[in-house]
Amino acid sequence: MSSSTGQPEGVQHTVPIGSVFTARRPDEISAPITKEEFLTLCDGEPASAKRKRDYCRDMFAAALIATISLVANVDWDNFSQRPHKWVFFLTAIVFLVAVGAFGAGWIIFGCLITEKESASHYLRVKTKLETDFQNTEKIGALLRDGGGSTAALGQIESPISQTGDGK
Repeated sequence: MSSSTGQPEGVQHTVPIGSVFTARRPDEISAPITKEEFLTLCDGEPASAKRKRDYCRDMFAAALIATISLVANVDWDNFSQRPHKWVFFLTAIVFLVAVGAFGAGWIIFGCLITEKESASHYLRVKTKLETDFQNTEKIGALLRDGGGSTAALGQIESPISQTGDGK
């Protein structure tokens, strides 16, 4: 038992900040963030890479459709007798280069997004904040239900124990 608070050691104490509960952490200055602000931050980091991936995907589809349309609309019976065959071949080459370039861009940006989401500081902080918000919701539910006992609060995950180094 801790002599200063009368609570068992190892139990995370919560401090109400406005309508947000936050766990005390050693040597940290915290600022409250709402769940809405957190979700906005989550959407912000990979958004530009996702926009580029989606742009490449859409342009790939457009170039592929254009290539298929070009081939489908050629009069193949009279094609060998046409004087300007080079126009068809030039257009086909441009469309095929576009299909290849935008397909490669789609794959590259997809890989970059996967890499960013799987091994980044962004993901580590996002996971930590998600755990904090889940714990906050559990604490709020316990307090609303009148079950805010020390034993019940001790069952909530500690963000400090997840990282192992107290950071």
